[in-house]
Amino acid sequence: MQAPKKNILSTMGLSDAEARFVVRAVVMSTVICALVIAGFWAYSYFIVEKAKKEVTVPLSGANAETFSPEVTAFDLEAHEFAAQRYMQSGRPGAALSHLRRIAAAAKDKEGQPALNALYNMVRAQVEIGDFGEAIVTADRLIPKIGDSLMPSLLVRKAIALYNVKRYEESSSTLREVLDRNPNNAEALCFMGEMEAAAQTRSPTAERFFRRALAADSNYLETKYQFARYFENNGDYNNARALLLQVLAKDPLNVRAHARLGMIYYYGKDADMALQSYLTALALNPSDYNTLYNLGELYRTLLNDNEKALAAFVKALEYNPSHSEANYKAGLVCVENEMFKEAIRYFEASLENDRKNIRRLLQLAAAYERISDRDTALSVYKEITDIDPLNSIAIQKIKYIESEPKE
Repeated sequence: MQAPKKNILSTMGLSDAEARFVVRAVVMSTVICALVIAGFWAYSYFIVEKAKKEVTVPLSGANAETFSPEVTAFDLEAHEFAAQRYMQSGRPGAALSHLRRIAAAAKDKEGQPALNALYNMVRAQVEIGDFGEAIVTADRLIPKIGDSLMPSLLVRKAIALYNVKRYEESSSTLREVLDRNPNNAEALCFMGEMEAAAQTRSPTAERFFRRALAADSNYLETKYQFARYFENNGDYNNARALLLQVLAKDPLNVRAHARLGMIYYYGKDADMALQSYLTALALNPSDYNTLYNLGELYRTLLNDNEKALAAFVKALEYNPSHSEANYKAGLVCVENEMFKEAIRYFEASLENDRKNIRRLLQLAAAYERISDRDTALSVYKEITDIDPLNSIAIQKIKYIESEPKE
């Protein structure tokens, strides 16, 4: 039964041992994911029932207004468990409400559970792009946190500062970490990320990534970010090798599965790309970027417009402003002669980028297909306002204006 898979994998240059590993990793990750989800719900049910009989920890003041009057020790344990699982499955936004509950309940004690919750809040806020809140939470935590977590907290604060364009503060925060420990893998990894963002092919970025790996080969974020660097430079073999190393250590790593799918997609291995995307979505069904990538896979390599449209629509349920998902959904609708639906998607794709000529041309053509000549003409004129020399729009304007009106 596995011979076809091995043949597919061998076309990507994998040895028999690597092929067996990939197949095992995909099967194992899917099974583990199902067991984790089932275990979480069973565990949650158990502790909620038991918590009704346990001693409670009272809340007061603002916490009592925000949450229920009392929080049990088992309730906090449930929130810790849920937050951990959401973080591991690539859903930091879902983890935040649980982390806030822990921090609020343990606020007066300022003990380790509250500090750990605040630390993980910073991690989650950085991962979902809420950088302003991450900085506020980090500043609140810095005077209280111990030496063991301080470097990691400062690196995440530096990431947040960098993303709000406070570059000098970000650099000085990283220097503070590296002055204390020149071999801090997290700081070196982020230095590599910054260099890679500034220049696609960067020997400096490579040096930072290699230093980070030498400092701590078990820090998986370095391998993931180095894989991204190789992918962006078209070196898919090295990217794939690093991602497989990540999954060997952490089979439930959502980002690694999703990015591995992209590597297989670029290598035109549709079957392996599909397996990787579906595994990532089993772990995190709300990952709209992977849903978009799945739609592209169905549309371009698997020639299945029905499933492509379903994937794009699902991505838009989680992120309605995803411009590329709207645009590609519109293209699929055009191919299926669903022109009114296509217009709706094209209009949505232009909401934050009205000067995108490629999308405006598709929108105008869709209006033509439903015989709305006036709106099509106005869109073509909109294009010539942006690009007076656009030959397609110029010809279309002449054609529409020369046609006799019915």
